[in-house]
Amino acid sequence: VTTDESINAGNYHIKNCIFTNVAIRFFEYGINFSSVAYLNIFDKVLVYNCTTGILIDKGSASENGGQTRFYGCTTASCDTGFNLNSVNTSTGSFALFGCTLSEGDTGLVVGEECIVYMSGCEIESNSIAGLYIEIKEANPNSQATKYIVNNKFFTNGSDIWINKTIDAYAGGGFAFPMLIDGNVFLSDEGLK
Repeated sequence: VTTDESINAGNYHIKNCIFTNVAIRFFEYGINFSSVAYLNIFDKVLVYNCTTGILIDKGSASENGGQTRFYGCTTASCDTGFNLNSVNTSTGSFALFGCTLSEGDTGLVVGEECIVYMSGCEIESNSIAGLYIEIKEANPNSQATKYIVNNKFFTNGSDIWINKTIDAYAGGGFAFPMLIDGNVFLSDEGLK
């Protein structure tokens, strides 16, 4: 299930879609919404043996999307389970409830500027990170809130990895509101 960025540079709206009890396998992207995707619901969607299970990001010329919810979804044997607004780094909000991300390199990749609420999820057997957040801005004023509560991490890499890929902020730090509470960490490295 994919959008076509060659049409109007991906600048069109995908909203109010509901995917329920769908199984997708053996593609580069199980679901690829690179456009203005918002107000969508994924319920009990299974994506496995894909390079990226679910990618939601703004298109190269589009506005921000988000406001998307995932309920009981599973990605298995995907290099990346979920990738949410990290390619073109945009705002928006996402919530994952009771999802399972297993047997991949990275369970969930999220952009620094989007709000994420993740609860009751299991992230397992990932060799790089269960949750990966890359900070790309050199001097950010603030980043969007991440709520990581009541999840279970048992990975072969870092459970949560916040990676500032450019030089450190010279002003003494930056606001990065994050709540990590009530999680179970069963790996050697809980937070990197």
